Amino acid sequence: MEGVGVVPEESKPALLRQAAKELTTDKRQETAVQILRDLIGRLVDPTELRLTYLSLADVAKSLFDWELETASLERVLDSDPSDSRVRFRLAFLYSDKNQRLSMYHYNLRLNQGRDGTALNNLGVAYGKLSLPGREIAAFAKASEDSLLAKANLSHAYIDRGFLTEAETLATEVTRADCDEIERSRAIDALRRISTMRSTEKETVEKLLTEVKEERAFRSAYAEAFVASLQKPVNGIFVTPHGRLEFSQDGNQLHGEGRFEEEVSAGLFATFGGPATLIKVRSVKFVITIVGRSGRLKLEIEEVEKRSFPTVPKSTTVHGLVIIAENGDSFEALEEHETGAKIYKSTKETS
Repeated sequence: MEGVGVVPEESKPALLRQAAKELTTDKRQETAVQILRDLIGRLVDPTELRLTYLSLADVAKSLFDWELETASLERVLDSDPSDSRVRFRLAFLYSDKNQRLSMYHYNLRLNQGRDGTALNNLGVAYGKLSLPGREIAAFAKASEDSLLAKANLSHAYIDRGFLTEAETLATEVTRADCDEIERSRAIDALRRISTMRSTEKETVEKLLTEVKEERAFRSAYAEAFVASLQKPVNGIFVTPHGRLEFSQDGNQLHGEGRFEEEVSAGLFATFGGPATLIKVRSVKFVITIVGRSGRLKLEIEEVEKRSFPTVPKSTTVHGLVIIAENGDSFEALEEHETGAKIYKSTKETS
């Protein structure tokens, strides 16, 4: 840090990154993060930005901050998509919590050249995405180079279908001197295999298209993390969950709303109750802000007004937020089991 004040301007970024690395080793990650945030805010050179986001990813790794690490690595790949080592690292990170993005990056990594480990891991991602045909094909190809893939393939053969082997056997049956029942069964097997491959191909193409918006959001999240918010966020915002009143207190942004709607009573009405009921829905946002980024916790509670007590239905969703510079809008990414939901909320004007 003392050297930063005396070396030429072009040498300062490297010294600051080294300082952040040493601070991280010394368990002073918060200081390291602040140094890198300040540095990124001053940099314009693409190479220096790339190296500094990579340093930010390393600090995030030491903090077990999966969101920031993956977002920073996405930013690195924006600068240099050809970096196969970073792409493998990012794909491996996603394999723990986000199989869609893991599959996306492993596919791109394999487009850069053969890699038995990446191909094996792609097979794992396909398996977790319930794509057994693709999973087995990846393991079978990877097993030429990887003993782990060969072991994974043996498990996949036990647990799931043998598409290639089944196709070979069914084709042999159709070419043999067989009776009508045997031929019909073999043709049915080939038809099922063809249908499965076609369906999985369509699913993969759909996932690869949908995930681009999500990875772009995560990349923008890294940029928002090191940016500055011009003014506190306050006012009524229109969200997919309704009109909510938001107020900021320090680094905490709270949004709340309560809504009532009339719904059909359903089975309850058949026992002499009213035909409709009032459903009360309470929505609560809690966003922890860093720069113009935020960690989102969304709580939704629904309860029906009846003549007897009812148990509320509660849902908790986590995600990320990117706040506009002027604080008049924000983009949110909600992480659901079925995938990400991305939307923009805007402040109402008087």
